[in-house]
Amino acid sequence: MFFPYSYRLYLKDECEEFFDEINSEEYKDRQKENPIQYLIKVGFGAHRALGVFLLDDNETAIIKDEYDNGDLCGKLDKSLIAQTYITDPLLLDKNNKFDFRVYMLVASTNPTIAFYHDGFLRVSLKSYNKTSNDRSTHLTNTHLSKEIFAQAQNGTYDGMTEKELRDYQMWTLERLEGFLVESGKVEEGWLNEYLRPQF
Repeated sequence: MFFPYSYRLYLKDECEEFFDEINSEEYKDRQKENPIQYLIKVGFGAHRALGVFLLDDNETAIIKDEYDNGDLCGKLDKSLIAQTYITDPLLLDKNNKFDFRVYMLVASTNPTIAFYHDGFLRVSLKSYNKTSNDRSTHLTNTHLSKEIFAQAQNGTYDGMTEKELRDYQMWTLERLEGFLVESGKVEEGWLNEYLRPQF
């Protein structure tokens, strides 16, 4: 399983490491091809994508100013995390990003008893564009789709009605497997033989 590297900016050492990184020549070189290298996340107390920011040039200037370019690491009481941004994600049929919402209830740890539910995929309604500053191309949060749903109430958006958009935004795992099989990325049975056991 893969987890993107993260810096906990509330820890002095990791915060200083992060500012060394974003001030390095290597970082600036990587930005030429992939302008967004990190997401900044509020560690707790935020939802509806309100606590997630793309570290574009504007956000970089803000965070450098706020942390005095790293000199205030360990002195600010902020629960921020800088997470490496995956610039080449697996995309769905309309070049849309997605994430998994799966649910597990741990009823007991001794003995281990857990209940699992597939949940669904949340799908961004805008096509992915790694150079865009539009958060709704990068994030899959349903709250970011309100404007699109409003547009579709009086017609369509990207050729879909509001109902079709709402259906498209929530995929089942079976639908994902069907898409991946059809596009030649996996073989039939992948869902039960590989993905579900990973959860």
